[in-house]
Amino acid sequence: MEVNTSNESTETSYNDNPFRMPLFERNVKFYVLLTLQIPSICCTIFMLCYFKWGRLHSQIYGILIIINGLIVIIELPITLIFLHEGAIPSENICSAWITLNYSLFFLSIALMAWTSIERYLFIYHERVITKRYVLLHYGPIGCIVLYGPLFYLSSIVWHTCQPFYDVHRYVCGGACYQFELALGLIDWIGNILSTVFITFILTHSTG
Repeated sequence: MEVNTSNESTETSYNDNPFRMPLFERNVKFYVLLTLQIPSICCTIFMLCYFKWGRLHSQIYGILIIINGLIVIIELPITLIFLHEGAIPSENICSAWITLNYSLFFLSIALMAWTSIERYLFIYHERVITKRYVLLHYGPIGCIVLYGPLFYLSSIVWHTCQPFYDVHRYVCGGACYQFELALGLIDWIGNILSTVFITFILTHSTG
C-alpha cells in the first residue's frame, strides 16, 4: 500500500511539473509517430530508388528526401524512447540528441528555403543558374549542409556554457547557448525565422 502511494505521488509530481510532457500527450504522440514511422521509411526508400538525379532542378528535392529520411531513421527512435519511457536512459546522450535534432531539423527548413529560392531562379533566370550551376546550385546546398551541423556542434558540444540537462524533458530541455542573448538570437532569427520567412514569401510569389 505504501509502495502504491509512493508511485502515485511520484507520478503526480511528474505531471504537475509544467515543463514536462503529460503522460496522455506522450502516449498519443508515441503511437501516432510509431504508426507512421515504418510507412515513412518505406516511402523514402521507394522515392530514392526511382528518383531522377540527372535533372538539375529536381536534385534539391532528393536531398530533402534524404534529410527527412535521416530524421525518421536516426532521430525519431530517440524521440520514441523518450515518449514511451518519459525520459531517455542517460544524461550523456543529451548533447548528441540535441545536436542531431537541431541539425537535421535546421537542414530540413533551410534546404526548403533554398528550394524556394532555386525555384524562383529556374523560373526567371534559368540560363544564369544553368550556366553557373556549380556556383549557384551546388555551392549553396553544400554551404547549408556544412553550416548547420558545424553551427550546432560548436554551439552545443564545443561551447563553454554549462548545460543543465533534464532527461525527463524533450531534447533534455534544450541547449544552454539558447539562454545567451547573441547566440540565441542568431539561431532563432538567423537560422529559423529567416528561413521560414524566405520560404513563405517566395512560395507565394512564384506559386
